[in-house]
Amino acid sequence: MNDVQNQLVKSCQRLESGLRFGPEGLRACQFGAIASPIYWEAGEAGGLTITKKMVIEKRQWLLDQLNDPTTDISCKHCDMVVEKTRQEIDLTKLGQIDLATTSACNLRCNYCGFTAENNFVAAQF
Repeated sequence: MNDVQNQLVKSCQRLESGLRFGPEGLRACQFGAIASPIYWEAGEAGGLTITKKMVIEKRQWLLDQLNDPTTDISCKHCDMVVEKTRQEIDLTKLGQIDLATTSACNLRCNYCGFTAENNFVAAQF
């Protein structure tokens, strides 16, 4: 048991404790062009009562994907990924909420295409 807990694995603070509400649905995060896999599509999420247990299961699934050499999730290319022991990982906390229900980004920079073209969508849930 100790060997498993001390094993180094890839993880990320946002994977462990983040929850992003985007126009496409719920996921751990979006960090620039890199987005974690979707936990629940927007249409699906609107009809669910999402529990803490469900979020923990999705986080564990994502952690497994990140550490599986046969998967190619975009998280593997993210600078936020670090190595840590399994005992250092806690998937039960809520550390950040990203409310970006109308675009990929919450900012409204005047030089950005989203703002210049008013490329926002109505909240999906």
